[in-house]
Amino acid sequence: MSSLRTRLGRLSALATPRPAGEGEPAAQPAVALPDEAAAEAPRERLDPTARGADVMRGELERLRTRGRARRGAGGGARASGPRVDELPGETQVTDFGELHVVEHRCERDHQHGARAIHPARGVDGDVVATLALDPQMRGLDFSRALYIDTETTGLMGGTGTVPFLIGTARFHGDQLVVRKLVLRRLGEEVPMLHALAEQLREASCVVSFNGKSFDWPLLRTRFVMNRVKAPPIPPHLDLLHCARRVFRQRLERVRLVDIEREVLGFTRVDDVAGAEIPELYMSYLRGGDAAPIARIIDHNRLDLIALAALLAELVQQFDGLAAEHDPRDKLACARVAERAGDALLANSLAGAVTDTEGRGMHAAQAWLLRARVARRAGDAPAQETAALAALAALGGDAADALTEAEVHLTLAKLYEHGLKDPARALAHAVHTVPAEDEEQAQRRAARLAAKLGRG
Repeated sequence: MSSLRTRLGRLSALATPRPAGEGEPAAQPAVALPDEAAAEAPRERLDPTARGADVMRGELERLRTRGRARRGAGGGARASGPRVDELPGETQVTDFGELHVVEHRCERDHQHGARAIHPARGVDGDVVATLALDPQMRGLDFSRALYIDTETTGLMGGTGTVPFLIGTARFHGDQLVVRKLVLRRLGEEVPMLHALAEQLREASCVVSFNGKSFDWPLLRTRFVMNRVKAPPIPPHLDLLHCARRVFRQRLERVRLVDIEREVLGFTRVDDVAGAEIPELYMSYLRGGDAAPIARIIDHNRLDLIALAALLAELVQQFDGLAAEHDPRDKLACARVAERAGDALLANSLAGAVTDTEGRGMHAAQAWLLRARVARRAGDAPAQETAALAALAALGGDAADALTEAEVHLTLAKLYEHGLKDPARALAHAVHTVPAEDEEQAQRRAARLAAKLGRG
């Protein structure tokens, strides 16, 4: 599965190579086109990115036209068109046309790396609502969740981007059934879209990774372009946003493959790179080898299984508080719970950090969070205890000056306004930069000095 940045990288790659930016994959090579398509390419010379996108759109349209001509002629000229008989899976006849389906089933004990996928079937919707900061998730039955991921011809804008593979997964009993709907030829989207619409109508919610920004907007456009009525999408859980909140403290990049490796303990072997997928499909449409399509199908299968494993892992981070969980993850979960307004859960998660991390920055930040929870509850003594514990956890270590300044600022405010002790407030007020700027700190110190008759 590619992030939106990855797909934008593909568009840029159609025009000219460039080094990858921070957090971005390297651009893919330009698509190799047949001679007649390449001959039409020299337009918009002052805008090579637009030219590359136009060439790809022209190539797709040419392949659509050729596919219609072949079907109209009874399917002749097999060598010059897609080798559909070599695709894995089976073709089903539906009321809306032929639909090519590849199905895979995962049994109850299936593991994705070190994580089981079956717990995703029974996750608590209330915990998911906190994780996602989305009240729509409360009370949902996740045994009926529909996992969605697409593979496309690349990001070209307008009508050029085609999802040639729509992957879905959902639990049937104890099995996770993964279905890949494959576009054998351009122009055969209608049966795929009707099949997807039927699954959406049966689902309690949709689970994706970057699906809110990419997959669903693209699919909605394809429904419109093909004049197929799109069903109302049920509540949508985008795990990319959840993963960023929980894992960004320890992962440089929060891509699905990074999470698989660093969190789920799963490393892909001989996996097709996302940047290669559009050209592999284009080559198949031109009559090339169909074998790489099987690799794309397997890539999509792993993406969908990973979504179930990731959902189970994220919920366990909130629910289990296991000792083996990284303290950075626990602290991140505590902050999410705090944002969600769940003071009890936030305090419990932060307490799990302070119980296992006696000293250091993470322990100090967890104590500081507990101080905030106590302040909102109006419990000044508990706030003082937590803030002083945060200061003790740092132990005078200047490695995290900002956290130390935040603790001093918390205590300065508490002693001035809550406990009415200006002398102790002033002792902390002189150490509040950079948690507040110099001017604010000077005003605070001057005000406290005046209260003590030192002004």
